[in-house]
Amino acid sequence: MGTRVAQPLDRATVLREAFALLDERGFSGLSLRSLADRLGVQAPAFYWHFSSKAELLGHMSAAIYRDARTAVQPCDDWTTWLITYGRALRQRFSSQPGAARICAIAQPLEGEVSITAASIAEPLTQHSVAEELALDAIAAVTSLAIGWSAYEPQGTMRSYLEDLMDFDESFEVGLDALIAGFKAKRGAVHRGSRRSTSERADGRGARGVRILP
Repeated sequence: MGTRVAQPLDRATVLREAFALLDERGFSGLSLRSLADRLGVQAPAFYWHFSSKAELLGHMSAAIYRDARTAVQPCDDWTTWLITYGRALRQRFSSQPGAARICAIAQPLEGEVSITAASIAEPLTQHSVAEELALDAIAAVTSLAIGWSAYEPQGTMRSYLEDLMDFDESFEVGLDALIAGFKAKRGAVHRGSRRSTSERADGRGARGVRILP
């Protein structure tokens, strides 16, 4: 692509053009200089919006995750949300391979820690999943989608792998197995919680030992 005529910049414009550049040149071609050429500005113009490439990648990663979550329609079941979220991420990574690498290496943004665990876990906790388990499950599904993108290369390696597996089917099998594990863990936690409640009410521990004064 040639250099474009300079245009007023805002963060949304820079992000949009950064993703377009990623599509055209891949991750290795994504640089502030290339992005500046694309927009017809000098690289320092970005500093009003992104202080470094690391910050740009952080915002791109956040946008990828936000888009995936937005793609999930309201669900009646937490496992359905996880499945749909995992598929949305994988679809993004398949259609835009560099996106997976961005998510794998992007550093947390300054102030991102203020995004509470509760808000991240909310799609699952609203279905009565414990926050800690919800965070573990979302992280695991995200990691599966990122890692799976490594199995979907182009060229000779893809042809070789296609002789060994069906990419779509294998991903679905892995996703189902992963979520089934969290579903089983949640069931075990619930059973343990009910036992503990009963034992506390009786004043005894798991082995009949009194735990109350």
